[in-house]
Amino acid sequence: MTGALLAVGWGLRGMAGNLAVLLAMLVVAAVCHRVLRLRPLQPAAARRDVRAYEWRCALLTLLVGGVITTITVASIQRGLITLRLDPASPATVLGEFALYFVCYDLYAYGTHWLLHRPPLFRLAHRVHHRSVRPNPVTTYSSHPIEATMTGSFLLLFMLSVPLHLTSVFVMSGFAVTNSLLAHLGFDPFPSWWHRARLTRWYVTPRYHDAHHATGVGNLGFYTTLWDRVFGTIRPEFDPRAGVRTPAPDVTFAADTSYAAQEGRSHAQ
Repeated sequence: MTGALLAVGWGLRGMAGNLAVLLAMLVVAAVCHRVLRLRPLQPAAARRDVRAYEWRCALLTLLVGGVITTITVASIQRGLITLRLDPASPATVLGEFALYFVCYDLYAYGTHWLLHRPPLFRLAHRVHHRSVRPNPVTTYSSHPIEATMTGSFLLLFMLSVPLHLTSVFVMSGFAVTNSLLAHLGFDPFPSWWHRARLTRWYVTPRYHDAHHATGVGNLGFYTTLWDRVFGTIRPEFDPRAGVRTPAPDVTFAADTSYAAQEGRSHAQ
């Protein structure tokens, strides 16, 4: 009983931590707009009903995340997961993080591609794509099926690879912060970022925002690598590539009533 309560306690802590980071990122977005005077990536804000919808979905997603955290802690207690508590050197943490980064980047791309197939899009991913104009709350605005698919990776990774506790905290912190940044609604990165040889591989808010605005291409999550490999990068980010997979277009086109409604709303 004590172990179960401990696992639930960690689940609640995880929910509270994610909510705190979300609120902090909303402050960052406000600073970008009002202090740094950055232009929003899209000229008009989301409609009020869409924002309310995002918050309802986000709270449900936070609950799903809390359940996953509870299951993770329970798996550690039962010996299904090997979590090392001894001090880890910076090199060890960096190595474990690098393995996580590479594996999750591919996993996230594959999951996102699947979510854009007609059955899963209509069942789950259309919820996230109701947010045509992303903001930090959009990060968590998803269907429970999608929240489970994306949120379970670290649990699956820990079941497969022994990790240090420090590494897990680093991975979790990076994952949450990077997701919120991708949906910031502002791009603090310089205009040359997408053209430079080294920096063009990182997915920025502008890169992911283009996916929400059109529903086509730019499926990558951490890097643009898999978009470039599989030809799903949008041409404005790589004119030599273009989008060669039409399925996301077809899927999204069947459910773009949200985008059309928003366009008419702001045109009036």
